Amino acid sequence: MPQEVGWHSNFVNNTLQNIGFLASNLLASNCFRQSKCRETNSFKKVGTDMMKPVPVLLVEDEPDDALLIQESLRCAKTPHQVHVVDCGEEAISYLSGEGQYADRSEYPFPLLLLLDLKMPGVGGFGVLRWLRAHPEIKLHVAVISSIESAKDIEVVYELGAQFFWAKSECNALSERVQRLEESWVGTNK
Repeated sequence: MPQEVGWHSNFVNNTLQNIGFLASNLLASNCFRQSKCRETNSFKKVGTDMMKPVPVLLVEDEPDDALLIQESLRCAKTPHQVHVVDCGEEAISYLSGEGQYADRSEYPFPLLLLLDLKMPGVGGFGVLRWLRAHPEIKLHVAVISSIESAKDIEVVYELGAQFFWAKSECNALSERVQRLEESWVGTNK
């Protein structure tokens, strides 16, 4: 019996140390921070004009990553209407306006696609290939991924994505999206 208690005690202590290590790394991470951005309105007042929210399609299978990305978008100056799908098949249905996504008043065509690469089923590369096969579909594509292989990044650009942003740099997302949107002058009024 004492050996079992000793083993259990060591297991609990090691587990608590690992949890403490993970928590301290998350707190130190640039992506895990208490945000000061709590914008909940769909419109933001700029002067006397109301800006329409920019429709964004976020394709991300990890719920925590999706929440972090959405929080980063809330910090941007431009309001966003973010729709989240968790796989490539849903992204293709959304972009095609098929099934539940046929109502464009509820599911507007996005100006920006934020796309993860590694997902079950049709992944980000599959969505990029589908987009390439449908040149009539025009939108800005930014891949947000933990993949940082030079070859994979090269393929992302070859398949038509305009941007590759590492997930490890998610704290810069709102600034990057803002700069991108500033280049669209006039598309959001």
